[in-house]
Amino acid sequence: MQPLACILVVLGSIVLFAVVVTISAVPKGAYHTANAFQRIGLTNSAGEPPLPTSYQEKDGRGVMDMFTQGTTISQVQENLEPLESALGKRITKVEPGEGNQSIRLHLAPGNTKLPEVAYLPQGQLSKPPEILLGESLDGRVTWDPDKVPHLLVGGSTGSGKTTLVKSIIFQFVCMTDSDGKPAAEVYVSDLKGGLDYPSRWRNQDCSFGVTAGDTLSMSSQLVKELNHRKDMYHQVSNREGVPCSSLKDFNRLRPDGKLRRILLVVDEIAELTDTTGMDKPHKEEAAAIVSNLATIAHLGRAFGIHLVVSTQRPDAMVVPGQIKNNLDGRICGKADNVLSQIILDSTDAADRIPKDSQGLFLDQDGTLFRGYLFDDKTILPERDTRTTP
Repeated sequence: MQPLACILVVLGSIVLFAVVVTISAVPKGAYHTANAFQRIGLTNSAGEPPLPTSYQEKDGRGVMDMFTQGTTISQVQENLEPLESALGKRITKVEPGEGNQSIRLHLAPGNTKLPEVAYLPQGQLSKPPEILLGESLDGRVTWDPDKVPHLLVGGSTGSGKTTLVKSIIFQFVCMTDSDGKPAAEVYVSDLKGGLDYPSRWRNQDCSFGVTAGDTLSMSSQLVKELNHRKDMYHQVSNREGVPCSSLKDFNRLRPDGKLRRILLVVDEIAELTDTTGMDKPHKEEAAAIVSNLATIAHLGRAFGIHLVVSTQRPDAMVVPGQIKNNLDGRICGKADNVLSQIILDSTDAADRIPKDSQGLFLDQDGTLFRGYLFDDKTILPERDTRTTP
């Protein structure tokens, strides 16, 4: 009888320890939060809500990890407003957590609001290649072309899409290297004649293509430059005996012959890719342009050649798959379901951005932000306009 009692005591101690550990691992208020999720209908098919597993907060901003119990990120996105009400917080970002059944919520104080207007902080454009895009509830939203080499930008008329693209171009035009020399070249394809852009950009700071023929010539030139850089990388790698697989590597190994970063902007790609009503020669021209853009999208990252494609037309074939599949960066302004689906592969922009808004954007990570404005009349520094060595 005594051995049995000892065994029961040991088993009871183990169970008690497991209970204590489990309770201590669950953050304070977790079950209250789970009940709130259940009340708003955020549950799996069995009626079970996500269970918060950790919560960290600093200066009023927090990060909550949840055990999903089968709840999906799309379900969370669809319930953002009731979720914010239940939590008393603003949800600034929803992303996968660590593990297959974890979702992470980024939270800000409930009274946090996006600015009505956000101006590009020109005095802080000094960290190339990072590009400033706008202000979110969590602070600045940036684009690092070394990590995400290409962007697909969309939005209906009046969404502020063109202003966002111009802000990106402006920063590339101003980009300098550690020696203060121009570090980028900009090429723009705009079949509207470039009228949305400052005259100095059209005549001095950028190369503009205003016809399909111009765009074919320009994109062919960049594909040729891409292949030239590939040969240069091999030569430097063989000479130095070390790998050379990026623009950063090349410029470090050849400081006396640095290559500039290249940006190609295709403003309203549908004007080039929609072949409805085209005759055979023009269809062949469009196919050649698409082939060039696909090559740049597929291989441009390593050679410092970046592609920004914009569209506002929700045609079914507006962005061919061989291009779109390599445009990892996605930004969408106000849009209908079709355009949002083209840009983000979801209807999130149509659901989350008010129809009467201007300058609000949603990126591929679900971050809502106010795009930066800048003055078209801003005086740019004189720059060396010679082409890449």
